[in-house]
Amino acid sequence: MKSNSVRYCGLVTTSVGRAIQRRCKSSDLSRANVVAGFIVDSTGKARPGNCFDPGSRLSGQLQKDVERFVTEKEMLLKPGTSRTFYWPSGSMPFKSLSLAALPDSVSPDLMVDIKKEKVREAFASCVKSLSGFKETQVLIDNVQDMTSASEACHLAAYNFDMYKSEKNKKPAMDLDLLDEDDQSRLFDDWSYGFVLADCQNLARTLMEMPSNHLTPESFVEEVVNIFESHRGESDVKLEVKIRNEDWLREQNMSGFLAVAKGSAQKPFLLELHLTHPSTTAKDTVPQQPLLLVGKGLCFDSGGISIKPAAAMGSMRADMGGAACVAATALGALRLNMKCNLVCLMGLCENMPSASSYKPGDVILSRSGLSIEIDNTDAEGRVVLADVLDYSQVFQPSAVVDVATLTGAIGVALGHGYAGVYCTTNKLFDQIKKSGYLTGDQVWRMPLSNYYVNQVTNTTLADVTNTSKAKGGGSCTAAAFLSQFVKCPNWAHLDIAGVMENKDDVKYLPNGMSGRPTRTLINFCSSYFAFLKLSDSFVRTCDDLVVIVICLAIFKIFSCTSEDTFLNR
Repeated sequence: MKSNSVRYCGLVTTSVGRAIQRRCKSSDLSRANVVAGFIVDSTGKARPGNCFDPGSRLSGQLQKDVERFVTEKEMLLKPGTSRTFYWPSGSMPFKSLSLAALPDSVSPDLMVDIKKEKVREAFASCVKSLSGFKETQVLIDNVQDMTSASEACHLAAYNFDMYKSEKNKKPAMDLDLLDEDDQSRLFDDWSYGFVLADCQNLARTLMEMPSNHLTPESFVEEVVNIFESHRGESDVKLEVKIRNEDWLREQNMSGFLAVAKGSAQKPFLLELHLTHPSTTAKDTVPQQPLLLVGKGLCFDSGGISIKPAAAMGSMRADMGGAACVAATALGALRLNMKCNLVCLMGLCENMPSASSYKPGDVILSRSGLSIEIDNTDAEGRVVLADVLDYSQVFQPSAVVDVATLTGAIGVALGHGYAGVYCTTNKLFDQIKKSGYLTGDQVWRMPLSNYYVNQVTNTTLADVTNTSKAKGGGSCTAAAFLSQFVKCPNWAHLDIAGVMENKDDVKYLPNGMSGRPTRTLINFCSSYFAFLKLSDSFVRTCDDLVVIVICLAIFKIFSCTSEDTFLNR
């Protein structure tokens, strides 16, 4: 399936569907580069017997030739790596053949599905290698885990060069399937993996865009235009609400407005409602929405408490939480998810100026709690305080906020895990399981009164936006947010540590990562599937209760009739 590039308002995204797929005909194969799974043991030796996937579309003769060549040369292909061959052969009608080394077995890991990760790493390695040779026509052979292969190929092929001249841009890569059966399960798995990767690539693009091109207003325009382009692709109903500065003032979102007032760019709250008809059907239990909240600081200078100059440019991605939430919502729409989902993205900039909020200020938030501003660079939590309080209007079943909130989470966990603060074990377990499957891993962090006391011990206001105590900066930030959440099922994802990829994830090019978009999409899917199962269970229980009552009534009447007969 070919990824068809579409441009909206200067932002490039991709769309996919059966109608736009392109198939390479046999006459094109001589120009195509084929990627195939090649099964090896833990040492990298080819598996004896048959090294290719049982569903491979490569000819039997080609498979034998390749296996013999690799064996004779005593080549080692470590699981997760690749090797590309260019050689003329009567049995190989392709320009090149890349072998993605897949493990025949793996050791279990409690945090991540190692087998899926090795599939992603291997196929991404092939794509990166072919990209280095400036190859553009790539065909993917069948493998059992086609979803992971598709994710890896489309994530690895991504390249952000929107602002480069044509001569400096890399040629776009066309990824397609070697198998021509578009009705197969593998085709559906490939399509599913593509949507997951494409949504993460959208988040990456939004995060990479410079803040002079992606202001809060243009973020709204870009995202809304992308959603409108996909409207009608599934049964999911989409409602978009754009809240401006006047509306924020009417809602008494003084914290949000205080952070925004130092910038010439106006703040916005972007609100997306996605509802599948199945969640509102008359014969179903009414479903409370799942709330996703994203921090959307389109640029964060730190304000009056200004950041150091080094690497400040990366703060264009301080809206990573909002980008991931928007991308997750797009995934729900395109995958026809049976959802009742509300997404809130608080968008503004944090800049120093004569009108900026200042250390020592006290702000009355929407919730009624007063906030002492100790550090203007702790602005994300102040914005989120008002948005989280507003989220309670929808009476959600759960609230999940996503934010590049603190550098402290990177100190605690490095770049491998997103930190999760959660009020219930069940909610965390669902998020953790999603991270296990997608490879975007999470780690639970402490949410306790120890840290709450550090942000409520203030003389000027109810809470302070930073703690005087040293260490635990991410924990105190989460404790601060907890004061504005009334929903008993709440999770806070601090994603600052995974905001940027620096060789941490092998199947992602370096740059803004778009993590953990695929984990969030998987989480939403499993969350709503669980609610549907619960709904079915409730209805089954209701039916059983009715049956029991009917049997009891029947027994009563039977006994009454028998007594009457005996009395006669």
